[in-house]
Amino acid sequence: MGISQDLTLPIYPSRFGNLFFGIGIGLYIKSEIDDRVGSKVTFGERFFLGYVFKGFEIEVYYKHYSNGTLENPNSGHDFGGLSFGYCF
Repeated sequence: MGISQDLTLPIYPSRFGNLFFGIGIGLYIKSEIDDRVGSKVTFGERFFLGYVFKGFEIEVYYKHYSNGTLENPNSGHDFGGLSFGYCF
C-alpha cells in the first residue's frame, strides 16, 4: 500500500497522439520484510515514457523500491514493464 506523485512532461504533442516522459516518487508500506529490503517502509521511484492516442495509452517504465538505507539489508527491488490503458 502506498502513495505516490507523478510528474508528466509532454515531449511531442501532435494531432495523432502525444509522446510524454514522466517521473514519480512515493512512500509504500510492505506486508512483510524480505531478504532484499529490511524494513516494511519503502520508497519508490518510477521513470516512464508513453504515448497517448485516441483515448489509449501505452507506457514503458522502470521502477525501483528500497528503504533508503533506513535498515539493512537494502539492495532494493527493480522492475521494468509495459502497460496499456484506456481513458474513459
